[in-house]
Amino acid sequence: MQTPLLFIIIPSVAAVLEGILPLTPIVPLGTFLAIHLSFLEIQNSEIYSDALTGLNNRRRMEIFLQDMIHNASDDNPFRIYMIDVNDFKLVNDKFGHIVGDRTLQLVADALRNVSDRLHGFCARYGGDEFVLITSENAQVQESIQHEVNSLREKCADLIPTISVCTGSAECRSGAVTATQLITQADEQLYVQKEIFHGKRKENEADK
Repeated sequence: MQTPLLFIIIPSVAAVLEGILPLTPIVPLGTFLAIHLSFLEIQNSEIYSDALTGLNNRRRMEIFLQDMIHNASDDNPFRIYMIDVNDFKLVNDKFGHIVGDRTLQLVADALRNVSDRLHGFCARYGGDEFVLITSENAQVQESIQHEVNSLREKCADLIPTISVCTGSAECRSGAVTATQLITQADEQLYVQKEIFHGKRKENEADK
């Protein structure tokens, strides 16, 4: 439940109950309960959210992934995508860490939009790596890149041109481990990164 609703619903219910039981201090108890639950909600959000991007963090992703694996089957498969920002170190070195942070936030916003459309789950894995978990079939890299480009057009003077690479792994059984899936997706990501760097070298050689 969202925090503002806690301060509306709980005190309101407490006020009604105190009207029925006038000698019982229910309203103060209701107010205390709302404050306590709000504190727990904020604390839980901080534990499972990435401070920079607002996405789920790695800890929350690991819990979610375990639940998905537990329910996976041939009739209920899902796919995990590892997403990496190409040449992110160059962005930091050339434009500074403030622009680097804005770049990560933009990629996070793009990933969140794509994840919402795919009814998926997204998180920041660490550094410039992100994760998307979804049961939908989609061209994820193309979708994220398109969203990144669209968002960047609104702030092209603040964010340099950026691209992403993805690697994925499919899960159809509860027998696989989270580590195995992440490793498989990472290996595919590494292949895509090698292709990206190879094409860039070819383009530079042609100039």
